Amino acid sequence: MTSHSDLAAFNPSNKTDVLADYIRIKMASFALAMFSNLDFRALDTAQQIEVMTGGVLTGLMGALHSFIVDTTEGHDEIERFVTSYVSQARHQAEGIAASGETRQ
Repeated sequence: MTSHSDLAAFNPSNKTDVLADYIRIKMASFALAMFSNLDFRALDTAQQIEVMTGGVLTGLMGALHSFIVDTTEGHDEIERFVTSYVSQARHQAEGIAASGETRQ
C-alpha cells in the first residue's frame, strides 16, 4: 500500500500534475455547489455520501470507458485501475486538507 509519504509532491511544471489538479478543483467546486441544491441538502449525511459517490463513480467510469475499446476486458481493466487508485487518492485528499488549502 502506498503511504502518504511515498507520494511525489505536486510538480507545477508537470503537465499531468497540472491537469489532474485542474480536474480535482473542478470536482471540489462541483461538490461545494451541490450544497446549494435543496434536495441534496435535505438528505442525511449517509444519503449525501451515497448519491455523491454513485454519481461521481458512474460518471467517472463512463468517461474512462470512452477512452478504450468497448469490451468487457477493457471495462474490467479500467475498474481494476480505479480500484487500485482509491487509497492514493485518499492520501492525496488528506494531505491537501491537512495543508489547509482553500483555493477551490
